Amino acid sequence: MNLNRAALLAGVRDTVPMLVGAAPFGVIFGTLAIASGIPVWAVLALSALVFAGSSQFVAVSLIGGGAALPVIWLTTFVVNLRHALYSASLLPAVRELPARWRWLLAFWLTDETYAVVEHRLRTQGVADGGAAYWLGSSLAMYLNWQLWTVAGVLLGQSVPGLAELGLDFAMVATFAAIVAPQLRQRPVLAAALAAGGGGLAGAPPALQAGADAGRVGRGAGGFAGRKVGRKPATGGSCMTMNLLLAIAGMVVVTYGIRLSFLVFGHRLVFPPLLQRALHYVPAAVLTALIVPMALAPQGQIDLSAANAYLPGTLAAATVAFFSRQTLPAILLGFAVYGVWRWLF
Repeated sequence: MNLNRAALLAGVRDTVPMLVGAAPFGVIFGTLAIASGIPVWAVLALSALVFAGSSQFVAVSLIGGGAALPVIWLTTFVVNLRHALYSASLLPAVRELPARWRWLLAFWLTDETYAVVEHRLRTQGVADGGAAYWLGSSLAMYLNWQLWTVAGVLLGQSVPGLAELGLDFAMVATFAAIVAPQLRQRPVLAAALAAGGGGLAGAPPALQAGADAGRVGRGAGGFAGRKVGRKPATGGSCMTMNLLLAIAGMVVVTYGIRLSFLVFGHRLVFPPLLQRALHYVPAAVLTALIVPMALAPQGQIDLSAANAYLPGTLAAATVAFFSRQTLPAILLGFAVYGVWRWLF
C-alpha cells in the first residue's frame, strides 16, 4: 500500500487542536510521576509503550503507593476498556485494511486520535488515504505526548507545585469542543445525556480515580502479591524488575484491548442496528469523561463558584456548538477557566 502524503498531512493538521489540549496533560503526568518517586526511565517508558493517559495517571498513583502488580494490571484493564468500543466502531470502516496496518494503527488508538479519525473513516472508509490519515493523526499525538512528558519530567524536577496550576483543564475543554457540534443531532444528544449521567454516577475523573485507586492499592498491596513502588530491602534491582513487570503488563492489557476487534475480531459482521449505535460511541464516551470532570473535579459534585471547571467547560462547548471551530473553543474555554480561578 502506497502512503498518501496529502492524507498523512491532513491527519496531522486535523489533530492540532488535540495537541494543544494534550500538552498540559502530558506536562502534569511527567510532573506527578517524578513527584511520586518513579524513576525517569519508567516515566518515559509508560508514555512510550503504554501511551494511554488516564491509565498512566492511575498507574503513577498505584506504583507510588506500593500497589501489587495484579491491582495495577486490573485497574489498567478497567480504565482502558472503552478502547474496545473504539476498536469495534472502527472495524466496519477498516476491515479491508491489511493486517499489518491494523496491528500498527491499533497501538495508537487513543481518545484523541479516535475522535479525529472516526468521522473520516466512517464516511470515506480507507479509500483515498484513510489509513495514512489515521497514521498522520496517530504520529502527531504520539510524538506530542512524548515531548510533553519529557517537559513534565524536567519541570517536575525544577518547578515545584506545577501540578496545582490546573493545566489538566485543557483536556476537558478539548473533549467539550469535540462533542458539542455533534449535539445538533437528537440521537447523539440523547446518547450524550445518558452517558454523561452514567459517567457522573459511576466514573470519577481520571486524576481523582488515580487518587482513589492509590488508596485501594495501598490497602490491597499487603496481600495481593508483589508490590511495586516502595523500595524493597533487597535492593534496587528488585524494584526495577517490578517496574518492568508493571509496565509490561500494562502494555499487554492496553494493546490487547485496542486489538480486540480491529485484529482478533475483524471477521465479525455487526447487525445494522448495532452499526448505527456504534456511530454514537464518540459523543457518548467523551461526554462520560467530560461531565464528571466538569461537575465533580474532586470526586464529588461541586456547583459552587469555586469550581472553575464548570464555566470553562460550558464556554468551550458553547463556542464549539455555534461556531464548529475546535481550537478557538478550547482557547476561550481555557481563558474562562483561568479568569474564574483568579476571581474565586
